[in-house]
Amino acid sequence: MSDLFKSLSGGIARFAFAWLLPSAVTLGLAWIFLSKEVAKTGIGEVIGDSAATSSWAPPAIFALLTLTLALVFAYTSLPIYRVLEGLALPPVVQQALLRRQAAAWHQLRQAERRSEAGLRVDPLLIERRDAYPLEIKSIRPTRLGNALAALEEYGNTRFSLDSQRYWYELNAVASDGLRRELEDARAPVDFFVSAIAHSALLGTFSLVVGVASGSPAAFLLCILSFAIIPVAYNGAVKNVKDWAGSVRALVNLGRLPLASSLGIAMPDNAA
Repeated sequence: MSDLFKSLSGGIARFAFAWLLPSAVTLGLAWIFLSKEVAKTGIGEVIGDSAATSSWAPPAIFALLTLTLALVFAYTSLPIYRVLEGLALPPVVQQALLRRQAAAWHQLRQAERRSEAGLRVDPLLIERRDAYPLEIKSIRPTRLGNALAALEEYGNTRFSLDSQRYWYELNAVASDGLRRELEDARAPVDFFVSAIAHSALLGTFSLVVGVASGSPAAFLLCILSFAIIPVAYNGAVKNVKDWAGSVRALVNLGRLPLASSLGIAMPDNAA
């Protein structure tokens, strides 16, 4: 599956895979399940008139809507990420989620200590621990937020290098292969985040159509759309692991060229 993600995620293919494909699927499902109800509205009458005068109008309209939807979600990906990280939620909700994530952090930290002491620990707990930041003060309200926080903190905790602040400089000194690896590793996360956003939109639209028309197909699509969201969220969290690995490689391999390009002399020893 990872190879499939990488083969589809280079350059424009990354946009097509992460954003265009979910948009096409979303509109396709809406077309199949909701077209009869939408056809009764003014929008449906316009599409029907266009189809009557030109056979290529429906495909052209579908392609235009797909591209527009994909571009809108792609260019609003930052606020979408912020919501899923819990950083754009109301303060009351943030605090409740933070307490829950802090409890999970302490539980996983205890499992890590038992493992370090030579005691038997479920390997999945150790794997989950890697998806959380090292320090409790860096905890974020959601699992995706914590996985991204762990990704961002590596340079600072290992080498006192703020990889977020020097992100563009690190990319500038990285090899072409490493930059491609970074893009490829991020593509699956973008895909699942895009799937969450598209599913939420489709579910809401289906609910509105269902309430307005009483269509069972609309309610079925609504249930299906909202059921996809937690599955896609888990997929996003799990795929941050590969993205974090590429960021670690960027920091490990890029810190010396970065220091050299900035005219900074590195210490003679690791201490």
